[in-house]
Amino acid sequence: MSKTKKLTTEEQLEEALISEEEQSFNIPENWVWTKMGALTQVVGGGTPKSKVKEYYENGSIPWLTPADLSGYQDIYIERGKRNITDLGLSKSSAKMLPAKTVLLSSRAPIGYVAIASNELSTNQGFKSFIPSKAYHPEYLYWYMKFSKGYLESISSGSTFKELSGSKCKEISFPMPPMEEQKRIADKVKRLLNKIDEAKELIEEAKESFELRRAAILDKAFHGELTSTWRIENNHEYKALQSEYSKIDELLERFPKKKNIDNFPESWKLTDINEVCSESFYGPRFSKGDYSTDGGVPTVRTTDMTKDGGIELNNPPYVKVSGERLEAFKVLKGDLLVTRTGSIGTMAVFNGAYEAIPSAYLIRFRFKENINPRFIFYYLKSPIGQQMLGLGATAITQPNINAKTIKSIPIFIPSLSEQEKIVEILDGYFHKEKQISELLERDETINQLRSSLLNKAFRGELGTNDPTEESAIELLKEVLQEN
Repeated sequence: MSKTKKLTTEEQLEEALISEEEQSFNIPENWVWTKMGALTQVVGGGTPKSKVKEYYENGSIPWLTPADLSGYQDIYIERGKRNITDLGLSKSSAKMLPAKTVLLSSRAPIGYVAIASNELSTNQGFKSFIPSKAYHPEYLYWYMKFSKGYLESISSGSTFKELSGSKCKEISFPMPPMEEQKRIADKVKRLLNKIDEAKELIEEAKESFELRRAAILDKAFHGELTSTWRIENNHEYKALQSEYSKIDELLERFPKKKNIDNFPESWKLTDINEVCSESFYGPRFSKGDYSTDGGVPTVRTTDMTKDGGIELNNPPYVKVSGERLEAFKVLKGDLLVTRTGSIGTMAVFNGAYEAIPSAYLIRFRFKENINPRFIFYYLKSPIGQQMLGLGATAITQPNINAKTIKSIPIFIPSLSEQEKIVEILDGYFHKEKQISELLERDETINQLRSSLLNKAFRGELGTNDPTEESAIELLKEVLQEN
């Protein structure tokens, strides 16, 4: 039989290079697009029979499955949850892989990547790229991380997708000169670490916002935010506690461990019932009342913002008579509180339009000497939340009613001091909202990661040296040795 003629280096090069029309994107002139199969061996894995204890018991060979990389964040990995024995290795299709092998999960799911920090083996859920002088392991690692969508697109299978060994050999690879690969890997790692640090700081800031929010609300309703204001304005609003015959009963309604001795003397002890002129449950409408052709919008919990405003978001509309509208509609200054579902979510209506509260809301209207946002902030404060049954230590109620809310005790300052407290809190939370909106842009962080990797493999990180020998020379050298 005649032997297969060995291809010349030029013929191998022609097979290894990817044609211009098949290239995914442009790369620098001293880079080349090639196929992974031209650069290295692609090795699969295997699983020794699980019922044979001799294949696993007291094994010393690290053995990985894709599950070992689930949530794994490090670049290098030493071992998985299980080891296998030499016998288990020899009696299965698992292979001993050298250190610096790039491990790629090829099914369930496709796209987990790690680099072997020592000799190890894998199950059949991996396709592994043996070390080669053609690529720096960390450069290939980041490229595979970047290429998850591309890898999934070339996979096959009806029940579940799998990336075959033959497909892995066909993976398109943008190959820079070796020193450039190292520079790219180092810069990508350094910049991604900074992005991750920024993300951690953002998460910490979000958590601290909640703590600061609770702290400032607690100070507000103990008179601490306006202590200087009271002195500067020579404020001597004296509460006539004798107007109320149930002082002791009101004090008993406070949480048992709550210190009620540190409220300003000028603040009046009462309850929400005494300062509320009326309450009203949102009406229920029949199917025929709803309209797609005009009508009055209904305010829902989902229309309420965190800072106590209302922003209608494609609300249902109803058509009602003028008489019913007058009875149902909200007025400026009405406090709307969710009574079931998202219990305690609330907002103060301040719109210049007619609207009706939905059936799951309670509408509270207050007397003239009460600023509705003062009540809103009080109910959002730690003590208010606790009395609503929503505090950190409380067991959340399935629903809440107007009677319960009206029974909540409250220390009330003069209207002018209420307005000052609201002014301070509005200002503080407005600034917090602006910062929080910036911090909420998690997608921006993800876009930064994607953009960084996108630039890395296009030679746009500012690390490429066009005077370095072209990567095609390195490719030729590798092909000659294969």
